[in-house]
Amino acid sequence: MPRPATNRGKEAVELITFHSLQVRSNQLSDFRTHVTGNRRKYLTRLIYHIVLPEYPKEVYGHVETAHEQQANSKAFTHAIRDLFSTPKSWEAEGLQSTLRLEFPFRGAYSQTDLRVEHMVDIRPRGGVDIFQKRFEDSFLEISDSVDFPSLSNVLWLIIRSNSPRQLAPTVGTSLAAHLPNLKTISWHFGESDEKDKMVKNRIKFAQALDQTQIPHCSAADLEFYQGGRNHSQHRYGIKPDILAEVPSHHGKPGHARVPAGSPYDQLCSSLRLFSHNLTSLILSGHFDPSLFWPSRDETSASPPTWPNLVQLKVMFNQVSPSGDWYFTGHQPDPDDADDEYCQFREHGDEATLNPFLTAFSKAIQNMPVLEHFMLECELGHELGYWEVAYYAPGQKAEWGDEGPEDHLVRRLYYTVGEVCKPNGVIADRLRSVGREKYGEQILERFLERRTWRYT
Repeated sequence: MPRPATNRGKEAVELITFHSLQVRSNQLSDFRTHVTGNRRKYLTRLIYHIVLPEYPKEVYGHVETAHEQQANSKAFTHAIRDLFSTPKSWEAEGLQSTLRLEFPFRGAYSQTDLRVEHMVDIRPRGGVDIFQKRFEDSFLEISDSVDFPSLSNVLWLIIRSNSPRQLAPTVGTSLAAHLPNLKTISWHFGESDEKDKMVKNRIKFAQALDQTQIPHCSAADLEFYQGGRNHSQHRYGIKPDILAEVPSHHGKPGHARVPAGSPYDQLCSSLRLFSHNLTSLILSGHFDPSLFWPSRDETSASPPTWPNLVQLKVMFNQVSPSGDWYFTGHQPDPDDADDEYCQFREHGDEATLNPFLTAFSKAIQNMPVLEHFMLECELGHELGYWEVAYYAPGQKAEWGDEGPEDHLVRRLYYTVGEVCKPNGVIADRLRSVGREKYGEQILERFLERRTWRYT
């Protein structure tokens, strides 16, 4: 017997209403009360905001202490544990669908932090307020001392670490350890402007990644960006979130992200090992050749393989993890250059870029089903992008195709400038991608460099 129309209408409304929910950690009681019965089955996307303890006006002018940071991390961990305990209790009922779990931008905050976003002047009389500087180098972590249950139905984990509070990259691996059926991860983490903290976070994440098993993961999108406090961006009308990773002054030394004397970046090595069984990999950050090929200094230096990788996109910064520049150019006279903004590096530096390209070209030889790769670096909002991209037949190019007939063949598109064209062994390796599967024919095209200015 068919259900009454009123019931079908109610279910249709609830399917829409409960399909995607945003929940704050201080609303979990209401969440448990309202998401009952079939509503649990309708829920496929959960966006979680974590509310941290408030703090008094008297500390507005002080950087957070180690004790305060630990207290916030503990509160952060408890909020995740409390969340996980709810869908865990639903598993036995068999009404739960696969779930996409998201920790969004501005997803962890204290109510007191909101004055930073709105720049509300609520300083105590005669006091000092340093606003975001109070916690800009504080990173929330998941406390090892607090345990929480595993969730078998979470297949997607999205983390967007951004202001006002930043999450340590190890939050990703700590959560993944409790999500045994993860298939897709998308993690964007900020880096500290303070060098020691930056290096420490990078090493801790590399070690955690080495120790974390995500056996069912097939697609990963990982981004590591610096805080983005680039004052020249506002001066030139550029949107800060877009160009936070483009060095504003090419005449200044690059910041190292590895301990002094390190022969390779431990994080790059860990990312390479992690990526071997993926079908899709998108990366953005500061990388060195060990991302693609083992350094001679690595203890386990067996040739890597990516038997399932179909898509590879790597957006690398002009500055390597060791602080070396991948690009060079004619530096303006200091008397004519701006103290904050000076971008002139537009040509590949053979001493640094060639080893990077060599490692990349060796790696793609061991990706037998690769259909698309893109290796890209943004040089500056006026200098544009350096880029090499490959598309297999049938793959639509993001730019470079001039007609539908281009789709029929392998394509290799260069946006590298006149003095930065790959040659010799590197070029031959790039041309060989897909040759065994699709034949010899390949279209090579050198494109005009893309530039833009955000206004």
